[in-house]
Amino acid sequence: MTAVAGGSVAPRERLRALLREKAAGRHEIHPVGIGQRALWFLHQTEPASPAYNTAFAFRSRSPLDQGVLRRAIEKLVIRHEALRTTFASEAGRPVQHVWGYREVPLRTHSTGPDRGAVERLVNDAYAEPFDLARGPLARVDLFSSAVDDHVVLLTLHHAVCDAWSLWILTDELVRCYQGELTGRVPTLEPVAPYHEFCRRQTAQLESAAGERLWRHWQTTLEGVLPPLALPLDHPRPPVRAERGGTIEFGLPHGLSRDLRATAASLGATLNVVLLGCFQLLLHRMAGQPELVLGTLTGGRTDPAFAGTVGYFVNPVVIRSCLPETGTIGDFLADVRRQTLAAIEHQDFPFPLLVERLRPVRDPGRLPIFQVLFVLQKAPRQHGPEQLTASDGAASADLRLEPFPVRQMEGQFDITLEMTDADPITGRLKYATPLFERDTAERLTRYMEALLRDVCDDSARPLDQVLELIPDDIRFLRDRNQTVTPVEHGRRIHDLIARQAGQSPDADALVLDACDGTPSQTCSYGQLETRAAGLAARLRALGVGPDVLVGVLVPRSIDLLVALVAVLKAGGAFVPIDPEHPPGRIDEMLRDAATPVLVATPDLAGRLSPPPGCQLVEPDERKAVDTMSGVGADPGPAGLAYVMYTSGSTGRPKAAMNTHGGLSNRLAWMQRAYRLGSTDAVLQKTPVSFDVSVWELLWPLTAGARLVLCPPGRHRDPALLAALIRRQRVTTLHFVPSMLRMFLETPGLPECPSVRRIICSGEALSPDLARQCLEWSDAELHNLYGPAEAAIDVTHWPCRRDALDDVVPIGRPISNTRIHVVGGAGRRCPVGVAGELCIAGLGVGRGYHALPGLTAERFVPDPFGEPGERMYRTGDRARWRWDGELEYLGRFDHQVKIRGVRVELGEIEARLAEHPSVRHAVVEARPGPDGADRLVAYVVTDSPRPSVSALHRFLASWLPDTMMPATFLFLEQLPLSPSGKLARRALPDPTSERPRLDTAYTGPRTENERQIAEIWQAVLGVEAVGVHDNFFELGGHSLALAEVQSGLAAFIDRTLSLVDLFRLPTVAMLAVYVAGAGERPKQGPPRSGDRRTSRRASVAASRQARLSHRQGLRDGT
Repeated sequence: MTAVAGGSVAPRERLRALLREKAAGRHEIHPVGIGQRALWFLHQTEPASPAYNTAFAFRSRSPLDQGVLRRAIEKLVIRHEALRTTFASEAGRPVQHVWGYREVPLRTHSTGPDRGAVERLVNDAYAEPFDLARGPLARVDLFSSAVDDHVVLLTLHHAVCDAWSLWILTDELVRCYQGELTGRVPTLEPVAPYHEFCRRQTAQLESAAGERLWRHWQTTLEGVLPPLALPLDHPRPPVRAERGGTIEFGLPHGLSRDLRATAASLGATLNVVLLGCFQLLLHRMAGQPELVLGTLTGGRTDPAFAGTVGYFVNPVVIRSCLPETGTIGDFLADVRRQTLAAIEHQDFPFPLLVERLRPVRDPGRLPIFQVLFVLQKAPRQHGPEQLTASDGAASADLRLEPFPVRQMEGQFDITLEMTDADPITGRLKYATPLFERDTAERLTRYMEALLRDVCDDSARPLDQVLELIPDDIRFLRDRNQTVTPVEHGRRIHDLIARQAGQSPDADALVLDACDGTPSQTCSYGQLETRAAGLAARLRALGVGPDVLVGVLVPRSIDLLVALVAVLKAGGAFVPIDPEHPPGRIDEMLRDAATPVLVATPDLAGRLSPPPGCQLVEPDERKAVDTMSGVGADPGPAGLAYVMYTSGSTGRPKAAMNTHGGLSNRLAWMQRAYRLGSTDAVLQKTPVSFDVSVWELLWPLTAGARLVLCPPGRHRDPALLAALIRRQRVTTLHFVPSMLRMFLETPGLPECPSVRRIICSGEALSPDLARQCLEWSDAELHNLYGPAEAAIDVTHWPCRRDALDDVVPIGRPISNTRIHVVGGAGRRCPVGVAGELCIAGLGVGRGYHALPGLTAERFVPDPFGEPGERMYRTGDRARWRWDGELEYLGRFDHQVKIRGVRVELGEIEARLAEHPSVRHAVVEARPGPDGADRLVAYVVTDSPRPSVSALHRFLASWLPDTMMPATFLFLEQLPLSPSGKLARRALPDPTSERPRLDTAYTGPRTENERQIAEIWQAVLGVEAVGVHDNFFELGGHSLALAEVQSGLAAFIDRTLSLVDLFRLPTVAMLAVYVAGAGERPKQGPPRSGDRRTSRRASVAASRQARLSHRQGLRDGT
């Protein structure tokens, strides 16, 4: 790289050089413009970044005279002060120094004929940073591959140039070159200096006109400005990185003509139509009814500066709301009104708008808007617009054509630049930390498809915009090709009976007490005999197809006998968790109207079964011949089980699932994972969670051994690990939060027998998946499915080499179809978020005794055969182009707490039943460990009830996973201007100790002090009294596991979680730790204690979890 030689030494040239040298020593100091000030501050944070370089390049297929080109550049330097400007800091604020002369270097490069190599050199030269203090802030590069083949690159810093200024410079450079070459001096109109624009801008903003501009934008942008939630290929980095890529595309000539005609018919400009279509695309892709984007205005409302080079461009904000009804034409009319208003008020600088609005700042996002739209329209002179012709443009001895430069990429999440040419062309710039190139290319195809929709029919309803493109149709068809032959005649209990016939003496069940006593076992033959006897008893009581049978039995051999017996009798089992509050159990039994309840005597004695419900003990049997215990065949559509889940109305609801769905699900699992007689499956999931169904039944259909973890012991990771090793468990399930607690257990031993780990119930993070795969060589599988379908409907095998930023939920299992559905019930294009809907054999029958809700959620499948149904999950998801489904959250207020589905409305309804509570709202907010916890906001009468009182009230009805960890008392709930609840305005929980029934008593001994400090760190509470109940302070079993880990650091005595459950105060625990007396003998825990103590799952290293979660937090 060399600078061009100085040229002639003639007297005139020497005089010009002396004058330039003298002028170069003089400068004037002027205030900067507001846009310049913002760019200067950005430059200080990353001075080596080329993010704010701007450039234009053209190719000359004719000889170029370097001396002539240099003299043309000198004319431009003298004419435009922006080319002679540098920036300095005075008292920490920028000013501009305008020099009498500053040389703009002309750098020459000899290249080969390879166009790709030339493009790389051009882009490398463009990307060299500028020094705003030293200057120069402009340069020209000449790349020559032959005498008649050159590329000229003009590069400037954005602080002294915008796109319009580039057009001006290119046009004048060509004209000055021609003049120097021919001796004919071009006529150039005088230009106003840029610093005068800065002065006028300041004066306007300080005037009444400036106040009117501010009031417009203040009103337009009042309220919350939602960030654009486009589906990303990668999690948003915590700090924005300006790296990007560009996709060039062009519209066909016919579509370009149609767009202009459509704009004319609507009384709009091409800019309005293109901008409006881009807004519609963003609405569709993000699934947001409201969004904010930016578009650029020239900023040259004063005609005096039409020919001035400088930074005039100003972004304006477009706030887009997508109405529920209306047509494309209606929407574009609204875009036109907004655009005109924005242009009318464009003189208010965007950086000043950000300063005054003071939006919530996120280092990972630009403030106010993250997506930009630009329609380029160059001056109609000799500049770049004329160079867009594909056949080039002749200019005296020059034959010029544009040359591509990849520039200003990654400043925004997405930038769409369209050029008003014939045909219309486009350039989509995207942030590479967020998006893959394939995604950006598909966005351009969707944009073209949407533009065709507009031209075809501007009266089309908005909810029918953007049909699937051919790529989508092929993709969705291929993803749902899951048809697999089904053996309808083989029911689950038939498969178990077959195993009993083949291996009657083989162990089917093992109940390991985990206390050193011998395990209880049950062979396949014994299981079959006992289940057949109980089935006969059930048949005698009228159990048959679609008859619901409650099963209230703790995890034991009796539980399996009861479940298999219900299936043999032809009925459907309703599993009820014995650890649920009695009030909730009674409510379920009344709702299910079960004519028969299989229950152990101790549990039955706690209940008030509904009238007509007959109690049967699990070991009851009736002497029968071989077949009389087998009931009528309910068929594939008959009910197999009914699972209760949280309900938004304040009462639990029951999802009904069929034999066909269950058989298909277990058959798929056996084909996928191949259990055999050497396998042992651990059963530890509570029966209120549908995962328990496959844990209990799948191994028995495959001849494997089912290992039962005794009730309550599944919460203790150390006991679990010992059980896995002792029983040589090969297959087990974890909710991700419980898996993390398990893996972070201090001193966790290896479990070499484990071959496969199944995860489901909540999102599995990549870091946790990696941690699991590092701990064990076992396979790790991520499954997804709601209770309204037969357990799981999608699957994804986690592989070390395939783990990325997000763990997908995978692909549909056999005979299952997954649709991602958007507005008007149409399938979403690939990559677009919508509601995840399930079709196929796994879809359940609906909700028990809730026909309205069933009709709402279980709808005809518009994409399947007549008569087929589809379940609308309410989950938000998207198809990825790698063929996998990605879960994105919920559309409603349903949440997952430690893997359990929770409807916030049910908790709110229960709280509202308290006589002192007037209003109640429940939210899921991050707790001290980063995991979601429930926060109840209540407005009460006086006197205000204590947290202890509310806790006891809810404990009569709600399981521990639905118990709020924190109660915040408010004078009133925050409301929006329209009178609706403003959930975003609800305060975050504090670390203040709640008001309990127990008065505060501080630690009195060293043991109490250390235990209290551990509780404070785990619970995020400032003060812990020695008599405070751990669970009333917001604790749960996952938090208790952290306490267990913390205690291990300063005591020698081994404390199990069972010990900690029974010692719920600092004082009790300190006495036990000190060995000052026997363990308190409390008998069975009170129901409230038992419920609050069962809040299972995240443990051990708090800091590790926080860092893991922080890395996953996106801002979607």
